[in-house]
Amino acid sequence: VNKGLLLEESRANLVSSSEEFALGNSYGTQALVFSSNIAVAPDGSTTADKITENTQNASRAWAQLVNTAAGSYTVSVFAKASERRRIMLRDGLGGGSATFDLVSGSVAGTEGTVTTSMVAMGSGWYRCALTTTATATSRTFAIFLMPDTGVSYATSSYLGDGSSGLYLWGAQIELGAFATSYIPTNYNILFDSQGLNWPRWSNNGTVTVTADDAATTDPSGLSTTQAEKLTGVSWAADGRGQPVSLVAGTTYTLSAYLKADTTTLSRFGIWDNTTWVVGGDISWSAGVPTPPAGVTCTAVTGQAGWYKCTMTYTPTVSGSNYYVHIHPDRTNTQKSLWVWGVTLGVGINNGTYLSGRTRSVDIATVASVNSNL
Repeated sequence: VNKGLLLEESRANLVSSSEEFALGNSYGTQALVFSSNIAVAPDGSTTADKITENTQNASRAWAQLVNTAAGSYTVSVFAKASERRRIMLRDGLGGGSATFDLVSGSVAGTEGTVTTSMVAMGSGWYRCALTTTATATSRTFAIFLMPDTGVSYATSSYLGDGSSGLYLWGAQIELGAFATSYIPTNYNILFDSQGLNWPRWSNNGTVTVTADDAATTDPSGLSTTQAEKLTGVSWAADGRGQPVSLVAGTTYTLSAYLKADTTTLSRFGIWDNTTWVVGGDISWSAGVPTPPAGVTCTAVTGQAGWYKCTMTYTPTVSGSNYYVHIHPDRTNTQKSLWVWGVTLGVGINNGTYLSGRTRSVDIATVASVNSNL
């Protein structure tokens, strides 16, 4: 048997949690129920998910929002038939799509100017891929659960029976004209983990973000334009937050690199619209943090003032009403906190930084509105 070195161009997987379809990494889902880690995946691990239709008369999809440059993009996923046999991959802005039949191993239909591939992986699994041309904008790429006769977006809507579905694993979106080897991205659920001024993060109160603040070196020590600074204005609850969906019984690790500028009291953790389920107030004295119970803050070696603050949480209720929040100033005196590399991951990973939809470290300034946070 001839063996050789596989050479591929460098790519990044733009799906923020490629094996956890039930998590809040996607742009949205419709008319689907998710069962996590219930089937053997193509790599031999029991990490494949099942998507099951509900009883609505609707199209059924999982979608990921991507900020695209001009060029070709390829979306791919590993899929296996169960009670249902077809999936459709679709560019939500351009309208290009392809429907794949997981029993016959063939492409059942296409729309628009697209290219496709469908590779048998064994044990009933296929890697299905769609390539389309994008412009410099944002768009969604979606995976549809299709009726057995569906071949297009127009034929994707149907009345579900509440029990039929199929298996998915390893979603990937990449800039390029073909699918490269699978790149798992299973950990950081958050978007823009180094860009708290980006739209995925929103204000609680009014927060002014000074992006790419040059006043400090980031925790890696490599850049003076990679930190973000959050500054409170007049209210203890002023901060930045991002909604996330969490699954009951799953353990998550939340971490961020924090550095006091002028703040003496900040807050970091997960809020469920009623209470802080993990985390809370972090007091600072001469730049050294004292975290609340359940949170550890460890000094970054060689980077004075930076601390990696980490916590774990296992929810008892699944839902999308959870928020990761960072509040720079709990004293209402316009004080500031530097932030970098916010990570929410599945499992206990000691807060290892795993970039999601990232940018750099910035500065934020907050003004007040009414809230219970």
